[in-house]
Amino acid sequence: MISILMLTYNAPEFVRHSIETLREHTKGIDYELIVLDNASGERTRRELLKLQKRGMIEKLIFEKNNTFFAKGNNTAAKL
Repeated sequence: MISILMLTYNAPEFVRHSIETLREHTKGIDYELIVLDNASGERTRRELLKLQKRGMIEKLIFEKNNTFFAKGNNTAAKL
């Protein structure tokens, strides 16, 4: 199985669009989507929870502080 890591920070419309597009263009490929949110606002967190409920996100992590790119990817990769 392939693990795809995605870091998010605000921009809930772009987050939703990115995840929906990923799912649309990867049908038939065995992968899991791991999303690490870097301390986004409430709108983005709510959108991510909705997407997880729809089965579009396998693992979801909410950071309390922005861990930025490198540390965020390292944290997500541990899952």
